Amino acid sequence: MPNSHESVVDIVYCCRPSLYSSIVLDKILSLESVNVVAVVASTRLRYLRGNIVSDIYRLLKESGFSYAIYLMLVTSIYNTVGGLFGLPPVFYQCKKRKITVFKTKNINTKEGSHFVDQYIARGQKAILLTVMFNQKISSNILDKTGLECINLHPGKLPEYRGVDPVFSALAGGEKSCTVCLHQTAVELDTGNILDSQAIKVEKTRSVFWHNVELFSRGASMVCDFLSYASSQELKERDSFPVTRNYSSPTVQEGKPGYFSWPTGKEVSEGRRLFYGSDLKDIFFSD
Repeated sequence: MPNSHESVVDIVYCCRPSLYSSIVLDKILSLESVNVVAVVASTRLRYLRGNIVSDIYRLLKESGFSYAIYLMLVTSIYNTVGGLFGLPPVFYQCKKRKITVFKTKNINTKEGSHFVDQYIARGQKAILLTVMFNQKISSNILDKTGLECINLHPGKLPEYRGVDPVFSALAGGEKSCTVCLHQTAVELDTGNILDSQAIKVEKTRSVFWHNVELFSRGASMVCDFLSYASSQELKERDSFPVTRNYSSPTVQEGKPGYFSWPTGKEVSEGRRLFYGSDLKDIFFSD
């Protein structure tokens, strides 16, 4: 049970179901002071107006076969057969705990906004937490009364905004990789930073390994923040314990400061995406 000075925080968890988002969900479900009331699962691969065929075609054309296989391993393949003897996928965790799941390509639709409204009208503290969520969130949701919005980003901000910050950091020759927890803004990967942690780059380890390490550290970081939030009155956003002010609404996707999908050439010249030994973490993770 939560301590007498704590109150339960309702969480609407938004993610693209994957091994990485499963790591974070599993961790926060262990908190007594947190109640995950709903999950918004992104069904989008790349583009809002795209479909599975066109998106896969563009992914193969731009990033190559190896990168497409890597994404499939940590998302659709893991969601289907992963965690057989270890960490269960997001949908399984939700089914086990009877958590309502809303699947959508666009959370900003009328249906998406209404879904979120159902879980912030209880007079409870409410946080919309996004993890590996490949959708922008409009001001219509961000500005809802009684809702605070935070995002876990596996990259140093503002240096590594974008699609795959771990790949970008390793390709850029960084000696460390960082995971950041920040307030969510309309533009992707902007907003004041609440907390961050860095890990040393391991030269013999893959992109996958560094992602798992960062999301594991990030999961603990999120739990620390949620424990803090359960003992505080969530009022205005500037009441959060901000570690660094960073807000850049003029920086947009596709412009300098934002790393888009890696090219096939970058993938072939960059860090190994995954090793055979990594597969045990995908299918038998704990």
